[in-house]
Amino acid sequence: MWRSGDSGRKSGPRVTLRVCVADAAVRAGRIAAAPQAARTDVNGAPAYVDAEGVLFWQVGPDRVLSVVADDVPDPAGVARRVAESVRPDPARTPVPLSLGGSTDVSVEVEPQGDWFASAVGAVGGVRYGLGLHTRDPPADRPGRPVTALGRDAVYREFADGVLTVPPASGRFLSVGVDTSHANRGTATAEVLTSVAEHVRFDPDPRFDWLS
Repeated sequence: MWRSGDSGRKSGPRVTLRVCVADAAVRAGRIAAAPQAARTDVNGAPAYVDAEGVLFWQVGPDRVLSVVADDVPDPAGVARRVAESVRPDPARTPVPLSLGGSTDVSVEVEPQGDWFASAVGAVGGVRYGLGLHTRDPPADRPGRPVTALGRDAVYREFADGVLTVPPASGRFLSVGVDTSHANRGTATAEVLTSVAEHVRFDPDPRFDWLS
């Protein structure tokens, strides 16, 4: 599945805030078992900083949050200030895309308004990466035209195969094999077209809650 280096998104200062859902119990266990030198707290909630500088803190029995700052001065200080500013919101925000009932979604919003939501799900025991985004992959990634979800789409053979479908104006849905896990080789256009039929997504999600 193509990621930030292939998507045309620019690197630079960013803060990543994550709500751990699928692995909340695992993260809570790591907080409890963290060595004393890595332990801390966020507004009184138990927390720890992992070896990569990610700050995790437990806000409830089944809810763990994490934050990390990249390419900024004093990343640890920035992460802590962001963590200490987080407050619960009673409003429910729907998951922008899902496959096979997956709920673990990452969202990146750029200052100019472009965004990229990514998730991982499984069909038939094979894990696939999903992307819902406002930027089409760069034009230097050649592909061939196919039809998916009743629309003109493009299949590209890089990164074990990626299918990109424009479900709405200025929106792109990408489906490809999750290359971080062992799978069964390159996914064909036919396979990814079938997988796309199982993806549930909002073609026009709102991310103003991230501002």
